[in-house]
Amino acid sequence: MRTASLWLVPWLALACAAPLPSARPLGEGPLFKAEALARAKREQVLAAEAKAAPKASVGGQAPKPSGPRPATEPPPAATTAEAAKPGAPVPKTPGAKPAAVVVYAGEYIGSDTSTYKMDGMERAENDDKARTRVEGGGPEISVIFVDSGTGKDICTLKAKSAGKTATFSAGQKCWGADGAGMSGTLTRGTATFEDKKLVVDADFEIQVGGGTEAAMSGSLHYRFEGTRK
Repeated sequence: MRTASLWLVPWLALACAAPLPSARPLGEGPLFKAEALARAKREQVLAAEAKAAPKASVGGQAPKPSGPRPATEPPPAATTAEAAKPGAPVPKTPGAKPAAVVVYAGEYIGSDTSTYKMDGMERAENDDKARTRVEGGGPEISVIFVDSGTGKDICTLKAKSAGKTATFSAGQKCWGADGAGMSGTLTRGTATFEDKKLVVDADFEIQVGGGTEAAMSGSLHYRFEGTRK
């Protein structure tokens, strides 16, 4: 190796050493600018949220809203009695009227008509002093025909009442047992009550002179109209 090369050693060391930092900035790259812009936007958003949020009151409770709070449910409507003025009559609720009580029992005085139809002949008999007695208060009653001359009971018919009408059951016997006199079997009949009025309509199959050669059969329609005493 030659001696002239030794003085070159310090220069080589300086050349190989790391450079010192510069006193002047090297400038800002695009990444630095993007980060700065994003940081500025976040700061603006936080400032706007802090400004819009209501300030906490003393004790840490949120302040009450300044305006009136809407009701969740409307107040109940006033009833008819509450809405009416003092002293004004309260309207009554319409309803069905109670059924009138019908009085059946009693003695009825009036007139009757007996219409006979036998062997092609027809005959009507009238009695302006007819009497009929009713017993019972329902629903089962007894209608009793009374002899206007003697006051004795002639015939008793059972009926089932419903309101102002009573219906006789068919098959009931009237005017005594079979024999030389008249006997009858009820086929249909009704009794109608209106206040103190009574109307009886009844139809019978009758026989006269049963058991004899002169026996006859036919029908009888009986109608009674009277007023309770």
